[in-house]
Amino acid sequence: MIWIVLCALIYAALLGSFLPWDLGVGLAIGAAIVFGVRDRARVRIRLIALPRLVGFTALSVARGTLQMLRLVFGSGEAEHAGFVRVPRWTRTEAAVALSGLLATLAPGTVFVEEDGSDLIFHVVDAEDPDAVCAALQRAYEDYERPALAAKEER
Repeated sequence: MIWIVLCALIYAALLGSFLPWDLGVGLAIGAAIVFGVRDRARVRIRLIALPRLVGFTALSVARGTLQMLRLVFGSGEAEHAGFVRVPRWTRTEAAVALSGLLATLAPGTVFVEEDGSDLIFHVVDAEDPDAVCAALQRAYEDYERPALAAKEER
């Protein structure tokens, strides 16, 4: 029951509305997730990791927004903009999609494409591509992968 309520609260928070109708829809979605999935252990891992993923994503969006504000109201030039390759390693197709989506939510970073064994991102500050790559990989390992709780490809 707590997982259903947690889903409803996350849904309402993302929606920005805690009206009874919105909470009811959130409860229905939560019930569908909890009761509609056969592998309940995986669902629990996903639900436990979801608040951390949402918080990390919000923090990434805030950082990206501040970075873009400094760029727009400062020099106005993206001197170190460029492409960064991040190894795909064992990411599933769902993990590639999630990584691309979440990175693109943060201003200043855009997922461009998957090129064989690499994911290609365009970032406004690519002065140190290795640091950007490490940060994107850390985000996957610490936040995205636990939320997906998927088997990795070999």
